[in-house]
Amino acid sequence: GTRHGMAEYSRKEFSQYPKAALLDHIEQQNEQLGRLETRFRDVVRAYKSLTKEKEALDACLKVLSKPSPLVPSPLPPDMTSVSPDKTEGIIKSADESASTVDEQSSPKKGVESEG
Repeated sequence: GTRHGMAEYSRKEFSQYPKAALLDHIEQQNEQLGRLETRFRDVVRAYKSLTKEKEALDACLKVLSKPSPLVPSPLPPDMTSVSPDKTEGIIKSADESASTVDEQSSPKKGVESEG
């Protein structure tokens, strides 16, 4: 049967190996066990750290997702305060500016490279 996850061996099975080989094997297992214990502690520490960080981020997200009365609305509260004539003038001047930029950035007609 098994005990604590390790197979039970009789003295007869171990007697076929030299004592030095068995001691060397035990030393290797102890070293591996030490490395695994250290690694496990590091993983537990990292997990706890990530858990704390996640909790902090969740708290920040909760605060940021609440609507705040201090943040102004991106649009003016009363859109009727802008007159239709003023709006048309703004749109017309924007169109004129855009066409001027288009004319300046387009290649000149009649100018061809000679080669």
